[in-house]
Amino acid sequence: MAEADDLTIRIVPDQTDVNALELAGLGNRLRRELLTLDVASVEAAESGTPEGSKGIGAVLGWLVVKLGREQLRVVIAAIADWAVRNDRPVEIILDGDLLRLGRATRQQQQQAFEAWLARHTSSAPAEDMGAPESQCET
Repeated sequence: MAEADDLTIRIVPDQTDVNALELAGLGNRLRRELLTLDVASVEAAESGTPEGSKGIGAVLGWLVVKLGREQLRVVIAAIADWAVRNDRPVEIILDGDLLRLGRATRQQQQQAFEAWLARHTSSAPAEDMGAPESQCET
């Protein structure tokens, strides 16, 4: 793996039904899935959450993934698939650039993903994000 970058992921809590324990569980499930990919590490964020985050909820649901830029497409596709399967929006931050995935159409997510990815890599032209069409419908 080339030089590693930090990719920060935030599982966006649903104001009505997510408590601290559930949010921690969601973070652990996503972490386990991401560890099956070719990444250097996936750790729960202990600090460094964005300004304005407060209390224990400011850390729960946050993950930091160390990965090479060549892995961005695969990792983001896995996160998008997880978000759809768990009906949870996620926010992904790389170099201060925010990508929101979650409750949008497959086409909207693909467009946002490709524009965001283009700002961070000079990879080949767009390919499908990897998840079957039926799994990405919201």
